[in-house]
Amino acid sequence: MNLTLPVKAQYFRDIQNRTKREEYRLVTDYWTKRLQRRIYENVIITLGYPRRDDTERRIALPWGGYEIKTITHPEWNNKPVKVFAIAICWDDNFLYTTDIDEAPFHIGQNVFFYGPSDRSAPKRELDEECYGTIKCYDYDSGVGQSYPADPMIGVMMNDGTMEMYWKEELIKVVDDRPYYFTARIVQRGAS
Repeated sequence: MNLTLPVKAQYFRDIQNRTKREEYRLVTDYWTKRLQRRIYENVIITLGYPRRDDTERRIALPWGGYEIKTITHPEWNNKPVKVFAIAICWDDNFLYTTDIDEAPFHIGQNVFFYGPSDRSAPKRELDEECYGTIKCYDYDSGVGQSYPADPMIGVMMNDGTMEMYWKEELIKVVDDRPYYFTARIVQRGAS
């Protein structure tokens, strides 16, 4: 299933020129129903509302998830608004979507977000939204990654957001439980 996002000419050109990395939609019931807990195959950016066969006014990109942010933007009179920031992901963003030997996790592996390695970052509540699936590795965003053992790890969370984590922030899931919970249970049972 694809997500279609009609945009104005200025934003369409910015996306074509690869200078716009996110497309915004207000957090409303309408967009919440279309985005939360959904994973799309592609995002189709359209200039207005073209016919399906009008390829000049359509850009198809892989789904990269979204974040919820508060932004100020001229579109909303430069007042703070809460938006879905939908990722604009070109294929050449240096995201590796296949397994890499010596990477800390495998593509498709289920993980649990344990907590931020940066103690100043807010922790997520330990609930269902902390689970996700490894989708990609990023070695090129300039935040200290090293190939192959220390990438930023792209995780599609169960709530439909795509988030990037360090390996220290994730735990593999075994039998639908974070591995450290499973290990503690086994250890208790053995004593």
